[in-house]
Amino acid sequence: MNYVEVHTIKSILSPKVAGSTPTLYALKEVCKSIRNFRKSVVVLVTDGVPNRDQIDELPSFLKFIRDKGLKVLIFFIDPPKDVKLEKIFGDKSFWRKTTSKTLERDLISFVVNEVLKNLRG
Repeated sequence: MNYVEVHTIKSILSPKVAGSTPTLYALKEVCKSIRNFRKSVVVLVTDGVPNRDQIDELPSFLKFIRDKGLKVLIFFIDPPKDVKLEKIFGDKSFWRKTTSKTLERDLISFVVNEVLKNLRG
């Protein structure tokens, strides 16, 4: 049976100070605390898209996490169009903001539906 564990990781440091964007920071935090994860799926939802020069670093972090037996699902909120990013994550990882009054509920619904699809498939 698969379980989902949700961690909220916030980077309050400026990318210039931390040398990282929130997405890369979150992946590094998952790698550092991987022994604490008891579930098989880790979901990261972020509005922090990696800098172009940091996109190449993402696959190595994802591989490390997946080699430890965890499935990682990352969802980007309203990212700019980036072919490199789409190639790594696929277009199902991107949620485009709407002007809907149900914005928060729409995002939660999108993430939950995609997680369920991944668990089934």
